[in-house]
Amino acid sequence: MQVVIEEKTPTQRFLGCARVSGQIWIRGDIRAGRTDAQRRAMMLRMMEEVGRITGVERQNIWVYLCNLAPTDMVEYGHVLPRPGEEATWYDNLPRPLQDYLQKLGTTKENFKL
Repeated sequence: MQVVIEEKTPTQRFLGCARVSGQIWIRGDIRAGRTDAQRRAMMLRMMEEVGRITGVERQNIWVYLCNLAPTDMVEYGHVLPRPGEEATWYDNLPRPLQDYLQKLGTTKENFKL
């Protein structure tokens, strides 16, 4: 999982024509192919965890998931696999990259995108 936090001042966020400061917007770019239930669970967990960490109420945390075709994403110099094909993709990575990922705690067995 990768997280990018982009902080904005209240004057940089608008809802309609009004400046707002109480909302948190989360945009997640994910590989297409997950079920409605999987995406719903992801969004709700993001909302719940962000609310727990920040103290912001649920109604003020908005989550948008953007489904990208797996072939539209490149990481570590390789086009990402379709969901369910992670193990084969991992096996085909150069050994030095596999070693690097293992140092980060990512193994073939726990690798999921």
